[in-house]
Amino acid sequence: MVVLKQIFASDCDPDAITFSTLISGLCREGRVQEAERLLREAIRREVNPNLFSYTSLIHGFCIRGQVMDASNLLMEMMERGYTPDVVTFGALIHGLVVAGQVSEALLVREKMTARQLLPDANIYNVLISGLCKKHMLPAARNLLAEMLEQNVHPDKFVYTTLIDGFIRNESLDEARKVFEFMEQKGVRLDVVGYNAMIKGYCQFGMLDEAIVCMNNMRKVRCIPDEFTYSTLITGY
Repeated sequence: MVVLKQIFASDCDPDAITFSTLISGLCREGRVQEAERLLREAIRREVNPNLFSYTSLIHGFCIRGQVMDASNLLMEMMERGYTPDVVTFGALIHGLVVAGQVSEALLVREKMTARQLLPDANIYNVLISGLCKKHMLPAARNLLAEMLEQNVHPDKFVYTTLIDGFIRNESLDEARKVFEFMEQKGVRLDVVGYNAMIKGYCQFGMLDEAIVCMNNMRKVRCIPDEFTYSTLITGY
C-alpha cells in the first residue's frame, strides 16, 4: 500500500494494469484483504479492474479457505460484464474442493460448460479427487468418461485416485477395470498406483494376484518400495 500512496502523492493516475500488478503482488504475499481494498479503490476511481485482478483475488481467497468470498467475487465480476476464463473457474473449483464443498464445485463446473468453456485436465483431476474423497465414486467414474469424450487425457494421478477410491470403497472389480483400462491406454503408473492395486488384492485375500502385480511393476522398471513389501507381508 506504501507504493500506491507514493503513486497518488506524485499525481500519477494508476491504470488498470498498475492496480492489477499490485493486487496480484498482495495476493501472492497472502495480503488478500489489502488486495480487495485496492480493488474497491480502483472501482471508486472508475478504473475498471481487469480479469487478472479478479482471478488473483479469487485464487487468494481460495488459498485462505474463504470460498464464499471467492464465489461472491466471481458473481460480481460476471455482473460487471467480465467473462471468467478456465483459470478463474479453476481457482474457485480447487478452493471449493479443498474446503470439502464438492457439490458446489460441480455446480461451478456446470456454469463453465454453460458458457462453452471446457474444463482442463487440472480441473478434472481436482474434481475426481474430491469426489473420491467423498465416496461419490459413480460420479467420479462418469467424470472420467466425460473427460475421455472431450479428448482430455487423464494422467496417472487421476487413475491412481480412482483406483484407491474404489478400493477404499471395497469395489475391487471396479478398481481392476480402471487399472486395466489405464494399461490399455498406455499410461504408466508410478509406485503409488501399483501399491494401491496391491493393497486392494491383499485386502481381498488375493495374494497371488498381488504378487503378479508386483512382478509387473518390476517389468516396467517401477521399483517396489517399503510400502509394497509391508503390504504383502501384512496380506500373508
